[in-house]
Amino acid sequence: MGNFCVILDCGDKRHESGRGQPHSKTLRLIEALWTARQGPGVRLSSAAFLLIAKLCKPAFALIAVLVLTSGCRSGAHKKTNAETFEPPASYVRATNGESNLLELQIAARRFVPSRGKGPAIWLTGVSHIGSTNYFAALQRHLNAQTLVLFEGVGDHSHDFKNHSAEIAATNDPAKTGGGLQSSLANSLGLVFQLDTIDYDRPNFRHSDLSIREIRELLAEPRGSGGGDAAGDFDNLLSMMQGDSFMNVVMQFGLGILASSPKLQAMSKVTLIELITEMGGDPSRLGAISPELKQLLEVLIARRNQQVVDDLKKALKEVGRKGSVSVFYGTGHMPEMETRLRKELHYRPVEDVWFSAISVNLAAAGIFPSELEFIRGFIRSQMKQLSGP
Repeated sequence: MGNFCVILDCGDKRHESGRGQPHSKTLRLIEALWTARQGPGVRLSSAAFLLIAKLCKPAFALIAVLVLTSGCRSGAHKKTNAETFEPPASYVRATNGESNLLELQIAARRFVPSRGKGPAIWLTGVSHIGSTNYFAALQRHLNAQTLVLFEGVGDHSHDFKNHSAEIAATNDPAKTGGGLQSSLANSLGLVFQLDTIDYDRPNFRHSDLSIREIRELLAEPRGSGGGDAAGDFDNLLSMMQGDSFMNVVMQFGLGILASSPKLQAMSKVTLIELITEMGGDPSRLGAISPELKQLLEVLIARRNQQVVDDLKKALKEVGRKGSVSVFYGTGHMPEMETRLRKELHYRPVEDVWFSAISVNLAAAGIFPSELEFIRGFIRSQMKQLSGP
């Protein structure tokens, strides 16, 4: 299986009835997508886009988690006490300063021991979709490290190391495990991480849980709240692999985006603003179901613990002058950093920012009023999703 990230369908589980018929919300989504396809002008395309966004409000946030995740260096972090320190700084930011170029930037953060000497640790956050230049810059950064611990929910490391070769052989990323993520990237004129990063390198080491281990964790009792996180996980796998009705709907919608430069640009702007508003941290989504909370806890906290366990062993291997990069989705980084600082007693000293997604607002025909409208819409939806 290819790289796995969090993404759920639009609305709730009622998108299919007991007889397998699509929920009315799904039918409205299809109608909106078809309207966008037939629309002759910007007004209709924009209206259809916003209708799709409202119907897919939960999916927009969780697609951001899925995505969650030449550089310029920021100033050094302030030194802090090992017992008391400020919460991790954000690993994502949007820049729109000198020109009409709106960019989503992702940080790679360097850590050193709080006391004494030891290997450097990089928490290299990644957006799972981005430009070819973005992944080329990331590849150079990763190649320069002594060891790279990379993510991917699969049973064998060669599942990821052989991915690029499989793409070259089939010439179809959708058939090699990328599936919905590759389609999302293609629809936005971007590329998917697994389709471009070269994992077949001697310093790359798989560090993640297997599907079997995740299922076992989700099967553990979680009090009397009920819910079915394991079922959500299986539904997620089915959708990622293209085996669900909702996947068909989303593939259709992504095809619409790919055919309309205006919708494509607006979708990228929305994605940039949403990820930035979340701060790259899915834990800020407060108003979610207990089963989804359990799923996110396993997909983030338990997988992070596996990485920290592997990292403790790796630090002994690379030597005091070596470096280890943890190459994971940006959504993992705030919790991962907290573990580094508390358990390993490391402190952050430097950020390097990589530009992942960019939109030329003027060339795309997106006016300042439209940008502010999208930002206001994202803020209002995030307020609802964040709970009271």
